[in-house]
Amino acid sequence: MAAVLLFGTVGCAASVAPVTPDDVAPDATVTQSPSDVVVFDDAALEASIREALGKPEGDITRADAETLTELELSQLGVEKDQPIIHSLSALQYFTNLTYLGLGFAVQNAQNSQAPIDLSVIANLTNLESLQMAGVVVDDLSPLAKLDRLMSLTLYNGDQPLDLSPLSGLVNLVALTLRNNKITDLSPLAGMSNLRYLDLEGNQITDVSPLAGLTGLERLYLIDNPITDFSPLAEVRSDLVEWDFEVK
Repeated sequence: MAAVLLFGTVGCAASVAPVTPDDVAPDATVTQSPSDVVVFDDAALEASIREALGKPEGDITRADAETLTELELSQLGVEKDQPIIHSLSALQYFTNLTYLGLGFAVQNAQNSQAPIDLSVIANLTNLESLQMAGVVVDDLSPLAKLDRLMSLTLYNGDQPLDLSPLSGLVNLVALTLRNNKITDLSPLAGMSNLRYLDLEGNQITDVSPLAGLTGLERLYLIDNPITDFSPLAEVRSDLVEWDFEVK
């Protein structure tokens, strides 16, 4: 299934700070030019983007940013000296991204075990695939309007997660939410396009919200304190892969 996946500056001659509402008269119109320079506040993110663009030196403009449709920043998660990104704010310029991989590459600057700020991702409304394995988050609300998302991976965050912001993402085909202390699955009940759902290692006890997801082909629920799988009897009959039994 194709949808299933798993300012420091570097040679930047000048920078232009973004215009804020306080800088503009009430009736003025803020215009953005393709020649506007992208402002980076994270050296690791800048280095990765320069590599992706093939532009090791010079200003990166908004026009450059808009050429990127895929950005793979993911790390293996095992190298102690791998570059770590602490701020994603420059991604606000990369609005044509359809794929963004952040796996094991982003950490809170003050505490590696604390959640990161995902607010900038709310601007990336063309995203179809977002991969955040090993990224600690505790608030999914920045994802609520990413209605083109077809694949979302978020695991090993080890934080209690409210899935309510995902309820409107009805185009999701593949959803991986391992090891995130999830308890309530009701926001997933309307995701009729889901074909792949991995909820391994959470704190789920009630699977009845999944009973109507009869389009599922693969469903993983191992390592949850579930004692009654009977609501999934109809779903189970159409699965090609699963890790539970309905008694």
